[in-house]
Amino acid sequence: MSFVDGRAAAGAGAAPQHAGSETAAGEGRKSRLHLVYFALAGFDILAISCSLFLSHTIMSTYESSVRASRDWASHVSDLAVLGELARQTNAPGNDVFETGDVALERARRDAALAQFDVQWEKLTKGIAASIAADDLEPFSHSTTAIRQSMDEMVLESEKIFRWIETGDEARAGQMMASMDRSYGRLTRSILNAVNEMQAIQIDHLTNQVQVAQRLRVLEFVIGGLIVTIVISVAIYGSKIAEHVRRNEERHGVMITRLKEAQAALRHYADNVAHELRSPINKILVESEVVLSRTRSVQEYQEALLSNMEESQSLARIVDSLLFMAKAEHVGGQLDRHPVSIARELGLIESFYEATAAEAGVTIVMACDPDLVFNLDRVLFQRAIGNLVSNAISHTPPGGSVTVSATTGEGGLSVIVADTGEGIAEDARDRIFDRFYRADQARSATSGRFGLGLPITKSIVDLHGGAISLSSEVGRGTSVALAFPAAPAAA
Repeated sequence: MSFVDGRAAAGAGAAPQHAGSETAAGEGRKSRLHLVYFALAGFDILAISCSLFLSHTIMSTYESSVRASRDWASHVSDLAVLGELARQTNAPGNDVFETGDVALERARRDAALAQFDVQWEKLTKGIAASIAADDLEPFSHSTTAIRQSMDEMVLESEKIFRWIETGDEARAGQMMASMDRSYGRLTRSILNAVNEMQAIQIDHLTNQVQVAQRLRVLEFVIGGLIVTIVISVAIYGSKIAEHVRRNEERHGVMITRLKEAQAALRHYADNVAHELRSPINKILVESEVVLSRTRSVQEYQEALLSNMEESQSLARIVDSLLFMAKAEHVGGQLDRHPVSIARELGLIESFYEATAAEAGVTIVMACDPDLVFNLDRVLFQRAIGNLVSNAISHTPPGGSVTVSATTGEGGLSVIVADTGEGIAEDARDRIFDRFYRADQARSATSGRFGLGLPITKSIVDLHGGAISLSSEVGRGTSVALAFPAAPAAA
């Protein structure tokens, strides 16, 4: 059958050219989720650094406040002691009027004054060391007034002592009044110093509160960063979990497919070995028999003819396997041309007419004579021829094989239906597997290898179409081929 076997593997050698671009595109779309690790690490470092800075600032502020409060309390205490020493320095100037002992009261005054001077020096040095220069300026007015009032009070008390020694108590009494006024000014100056000290303390505490408020804002910022980190980790964790889950699913599917492919490959290898072993064994056995003794020329010719038939069977098997391998794993470049479907079906009918008549089967072709479709003519012939040959071999005498072709929006539809023995339900799922034969005993003696339907399916797949089968045991089988529309060749 030249129009069926002439181009068994036509157009099956071209490799797809877009594989490299798809690989590159896949590499360009690689997941960049690992970059989130660096972002989260940066967030962690930032949050930890801010937390340490905040803790350090809080502790520094606290220590500063404690030191300032301690210093202020010490200064206020020193001022209180200074007030008490001022009172003790002032008292002898009044008590001398009662005791009349000038030497005693002068000694009491000088002792209190000496303590006052020591306390004064301590106070001024402590204030200078603990209070900033800007805060010290207003406070220095009160301390200066304290010193001046004390000096005036000492001079006035000395005058009192002298007037008492001269016996002029009237003038001493007048001076006592002046001394009491100086003591009053000194007391007020001490009170002002305390008030100014408290004012400075309040200003300092106000500044500390402002710092605390800023730290509070920073605390909220750090809290926000931590919340952001937690949310980011949760989101990223969910994405990682989903990614891992998808990978596990893909790996599971891949492993399942690999196991199925391994089992199919093992089964396929067994089938190939079985199908090839039979003709090879026949060739070997017949050759050994012929060569076991001297034969006539006719006997040698008959042996060679038999071996040639078995070799042709081997060649058909190999050609079919190569065609399907190229069609399924390499891809094919179809030689599409506008084809008269009615003419091609007529050629197929003519080719199988004698075989059908010998089997007592009628072939019926139903097709619009003007139907033209764009496809590979040789492969179309081979696909339909395989189905017709298979239908004839499985249809009892008196039956019929009908081939109908129609076109529609989806493309060309060809249905090959017979009234034969049908296919059992458990065999329909495997009917397109290579070397599978529903009737093993009958197919083995008929020289059929179980490659007709798989080759037909490969041809339909090359055209981008679909093949389906329906069958009922005892009533026949129907195979439908769908060829999608394609542009005509230039």
